[in-house]
Amino acid sequence: MKNRILISITIVSLINLVFFTGCISEKNVFHLTSWKIEDKDGFPSIEIMFNSSDRINLRFYDSSNQLLYENSFNEGINSVYLPLSKLSRILTTEGDYTLKVFDISNNKIFYKNFNIKRGKAYIPWYNTNWIKTGDTFCLVELDVKLVSNSLTPLYPDNAIVEIDEITKNVKLFPSYLIPPNNVLDVKIPLYFDGISPGKHSLKIIINDILDNEIANYSTSIVPYASDLYTIVYTWEYHNSYYTIEIPHLTFMYNYYHSRKRLKTNDYTAYVTDETDDEFLKLLCAKLEEIYPTSDDTSKINFIASFVQSLPYASDIVTTPSDEYPRYPIETLFEKEGDCEDTSILTAALLNESGYEVSLIKFSDHMGVGVHLRNIDYVNKEFYSDSSGKRYLYLETTGENWPLGRAPSNYTDRKDAIVYPILHKPLLTHEWHAKRIISGQTDVVKVNITVENIGCRKADIVQVEGAFFTDENIPLSLVKSEIFSLPSNVKALTYLQLDVPHGISTVLKIRIRLNGEIVDESTSAENFY
Repeated sequence: MKNRILISITIVSLINLVFFTGCISEKNVFHLTSWKIEDKDGFPSIEIMFNSSDRINLRFYDSSNQLLYENSFNEGINSVYLPLSKLSRILTTEGDYTLKVFDISNNKIFYKNFNIKRGKAYIPWYNTNWIKTGDTFCLVELDVKLVSNSLTPLYPDNAIVEIDEITKNVKLFPSYLIPPNNVLDVKIPLYFDGISPGKHSLKIIINDILDNEIANYSTSIVPYASDLYTIVYTWEYHNSYYTIEIPHLTFMYNYYHSRKRLKTNDYTAYVTDETDDEFLKLLCAKLEEIYPTSDDTSKINFIASFVQSLPYASDIVTTPSDEYPRYPIETLFEKEGDCEDTSILTAALLNESGYEVSLIKFSDHMGVGVHLRNIDYVNKEFYSDSSGKRYLYLETTGENWPLGRAPSNYTDRKDAIVYPILHKPLLTHEWHAKRIISGQTDVVKVNITVENIGCRKADIVQVEGAFFTDENIPLSLVKSEIFSLPSNVKALTYLQLDVPHGISTVLKIRIRLNGEIVDESTSAENFY
């Protein structure tokens, strides 16, 4: 009998040892069953699975003890992604990240440290694609294979490419991601012209968004005429015919065509996207080669004639939506577009050529504006931006519309909005909220994702939430900490607001940049 009791005690002890490891209190049992580091919607994260015998509060801190995540879970089996950074595509700190678990009385019942370090990758393979231009060559595409030896996700952001001490810094597609210990093929569009026949040195450095080096590679190359599929354009201008031929880089079209359309009415973001800059430089060089001129108006009109020659195609016929702005690469490769598409393409080409450009948006149309100094604006159609700067109107649909002339239904329009093409941050956001009512507590917890879809860093960003009455009076106003947000990066922010009682309100989330409201959204339902 004594032996049976001893065996039973031993079995119970072993069960406690297996299931209660890491626990500080046995009143509420928490067991971390598994964890792994991976990417979650662009954020480096740790996915954990766990089991608890009662309701718990989970908190996750980075190595500087900044709270990254907090949430409550009911008893049972659960899983959650713990972000390693509040910013997407960035691992901001290295060191020990800490998971802490508390019971309903706020007693700590579990903790675990995760040692997180940035890793690197190496380049075992590369490939180049060239076009021959007279007696020289132009490098238009560089492909590299990246093999990660990192335990965390890697996010290639930019490449430094050097040929014979001539250096280019190229922005990579924001979608590039190397999962832990995985492989990624990176395709880099380039415009390296004037490369002579023979051997040359090539150096490649791949960096993340903070310019931490991910991989580097050095070798020698010999240019050659690659077998590339090309696109040919032929059009008439001033009683002469012109033809250009450009490489059809399929990977570029596939990337832009698969991108979600931006959640903004400011279409300048389609113009200032930096990942197509090298290709647009190639196209501008081709146009300038066949029509060399030092006169600004002549050059602008010729570039416009190229775009004006593209057939008009309505969004409702060619796309899933009646409002579907295309990126310049899409319009180029599809050889058609509506007024927004051709305006975006024209503005991108003129911007790449060094002109001050804008998009001019009407309620039923879009055109381009070009600001020129030392030119007479009399008897020319122009529109002014909010600062008073004048932009000569340029029509992009239909042929033979020179700078400063507009169709009669787009002259002196009062509904015109001028969007200057500026290298600037552009913030959008989305959010979801959860209302929690318990005893005397009635709060709304809001998870907000802010994204900078512009091409420059946003330095002073703040998120605020409040309930607004029918008289637009804010109640329970809560503000986030001020933060900065690099280009093509998202930020996670959490707000908690007390719900006002005895009055009908709506919840509004506002994004401020440098103190000014730049984006705002309102809840679909009222709170009482």
